[in-house]
Amino acid sequence: MLTELADSNSAKPVPSLPELAIKISGKTYNFEENVLGLKSYTFYFKNNSDEMYIDQHYIGDKVSPLIVGLDDVYRITRSDRGRWATKGTWFRKDIFLIYYHNVGSTVKGVATMVFKDDKVLFEIKGTDNVTDISLKGVCSKE
Repeated sequence: MLTELADSNSAKPVPSLPELAIKISGKTYNFEENVLGLKSYTFYFKNNSDEMYIDQHYIGDKVSPLIVGLDDVYRITRSDRGRWATKGTWFRKDIFLIYYHNVGSTVKGVATMVFKDDKVLFEIKGTDNVTDISLKGVCSKE
């Protein structure tokens, strides 16, 4: 299963990043109170890279990094919340999708981030037809 998710032989060329990716790189988006205990996301994009990174900030000042493949190959991130396989793509210049799979379980789905001005709408839809979470975030002014 792990091999199937992270097969680098299936890597595709990484498309050029939209201008927005560079603009939000290093920025932190703070979320309203939510069932995930997720306080904020900080995004890190870099031109000509096959990966992007997210620092996930949770209640209790816990930071959980997430590596996301941009070349159509899942990246595995280990955390206290399990092992997560993730890959992402820009669907449009203002919409970023992350496909996720909790390795060793049936939990998987897609997270959609819609960026507008200094705001993000973050929607998580699981393939289990149960997981359906929507969060609103605002970019911090730092």
